Amino acid sequence: ALAPGLLFAQAIGRFGNYFNQELFGSPTSLPWGLEIDEAHLPPGYEVGTLFHPTFLYEALWNITMGLLLIYIGRRFAMKSGQLMALYMIAHPLGRLWMETMRLDEAREYLGLRLNAWTSIFTIIAGIIVFFICAKVGAPTEISAQERQKYIDIVARKNPKRAAELQEASDEETEASELAESDVSESEVATETAVAEGDSGQAPEAD
Repeated sequence: ALAPGLLFAQAIGRFGNYFNQELFGSPTSLPWGLEIDEAHLPPGYEVGTLFHPTFLYEALWNITMGLLLIYIGRRFAMKSGQLMALYMIAHPLGRLWMETMRLDEAREYLGLRLNAWTSIFTIIAGIIVFFICAKVGAPTEISAQERQKYIDIVARKNPKRAAELQEASDEETEASELAESDVSESEVATETAVAEGDSGQAPEAD
């Protein structure tokens, strides 16, 4: 839950750069280019020059990545820490892209801005953490026993809500059992077909 929330919070924070007219990108002729007040205009640029609104790009990137992490968390069985590791990869990827467009002065090492190097190291760390969590992380799926225990607690204060949760739980269990049954029937049918095919082969002539 924390990882997508961080991305959404950072997306909101990026709009502060718009009001402060700071951390924008290189000049552009694109229709969504940002016009900067003369007081904040970088030296050497004429009034009316349009610049890439990198803070807007980063905000949209963070929102998109936040929604993607929510989808991944619901769609796939992630282990504890893996979603945060994906955050450590997703956010710096966007930041690395923005750093290549920025005009403000920054320390550089080997031709890259310091923030770009920070993003690269964070991405590498995120990849390492993701695979470590895949091996040693605790499962995040709720077991049937834990779900039932929660429903029992809810029933003490809100029986109606508990009944709704119980119904949803029963439907989920039934769907899971049907899926397992379909898989089993499919495997049996496949094995039967293979066995019949083997038995129906004509004997080889001497």
